[in-house]
Amino acid sequence: MLNVHCHECGTVSDQLDGATFTGFTPRCTDCGNTRMVTIEELVKTDPPGLDPAGDEAWELRHDRIPALAGVCECGGGFSEDAPIRCPGCRSANVSVDLVGLAD
Repeated sequence: MLNVHCHECGTVSDQLDGATFTGFTPRCTDCGNTRMVTIEELVKTDPPGLDPAGDEAWELRHDRIPALAGVCECGGGFSEDAPIRCPGCRSANVSVDLVGLAD
């Protein structure tokens, strides 16, 4: 959990960033919205014959996260590397403080 302060408009928000026990939260590259991609979604799209606990399986799953997240309502794509943005003005000119961990 992050406390995000926007240097453009002053909005302060709490945002989830990174993986949780239930899945991954890629961020829209254009607007900053997140979408949960669950572990269940990833596992059920595994190719047949793949060792479900193997390193190869997790590498392949990680590569599928943006595609499973789909297209954002704003038309942007999702990426785990997208910048954190202000939910008010969508600026990436923000500072963040870690305020907790989410499961």
